[in-house]
Amino acid sequence: PSITVHGFDEYLDDQNSDSLIRGSDVIVDCLDNIPTRFTLENASKKTGSPMVSAAVAGLSGHITTIFPEDPGLKLIYGPPDHLKSKGAEASLGCLSSAVSVLAALETAEVVKIILGRGSLLRNKLLIVDLLDNITEVLDLL
Repeated sequence: PSITVHGFDEYLDDQNSDSLIRGSDVIVDCLDNIPTRFTLENASKKTGSPMVSAAVAGLSGHITTIFPEDPGLKLIYGPPDHLKSKGAEASLGCLSSAVSVLAALETAEVVKIILGRGSLLRNKLLIVDLLDNITEVLDLL
C-alpha cells in the first residue's frame, strides 16, 4: 500500500522525460532502444533519482544501477552520439524466459534501493546468459 505506480500513455522524449519521472524514488528502464535509454538516464540524473537499467537480447541480458553522479550507460554503450538505434535484440529477439529472469533481477535491484539494503549493481554490470547458464558481474569502473 505504500507504493504508487503511475502509467503514462505517451512516448518518452527529451521534452517530456523530466516531467514524466519527477518525484519518482527509482526509475526502471525496460526500454527497447538505446537512444531512449540515454534520454531516460539524463532525466533521472536531472531529477536526482537512481535508475535501474535492463536489456535483453535472445537468451541473454544485462542489468546495471545508475545513481545521478555515476558515469552510467556510456560505460556500457559508449558515447551517446555514436549509437545505433537498436542493439542485438533487433536480430535475436527477446525470448520470454530471458525477459522474465531479467525482470525479476531488475525488480530485486529496485527493492534493494527502496529498502536501502543489499549489494547494488552500482557501477557494475550483471550479465545473464541463459543459453550456457552463466551469470557474471563485471566492474564498470
